[in-house]
Amino acid sequence: MPFCTNCGKENMESSRFCIECGKYLTSENQQNYNIDSDNVEGIRTREKVYAVGKKPMLSLILSLLIVGLGQFYNGDAKKGGLMLAGAVLGGILSASILWWVMAIWSAYDAYQVASQSTPLWK
Repeated sequence: MPFCTNCGKENMESSRFCIECGKYLTSENQQNYNIDSDNVEGIRTREKVYAVGKKPMLSLILSLLIVGLGQFYNGDAKKGGLMLAGAVLGGILSASILWWVMAIWSAYDAYQVASQSTPLWK
């Protein structure tokens, strides 16, 4: 079975696009493995996964409106939740100074991820 070298997801032999990340599957970007049904662990390779088809300016604006919302838009819910929690907790503890720091960092990160300069936290 072919595995996508972009995200490591197993695809069907007839697949032209990866069912996980949408990357076009060619002989250069897929790997074939013989799978032993008793030992499936460790077969997937873990490579960097990038946000596909996201608008960088929209993710930046969403993160400026609500900290972490741009990360949710990009498909990075774990990072978005942590940024939101950090902003709320930091804002309470620092009279909103850390909230602004987290908002700016969140907007910058969301823009970078949507423009595929930084990978997702998958």
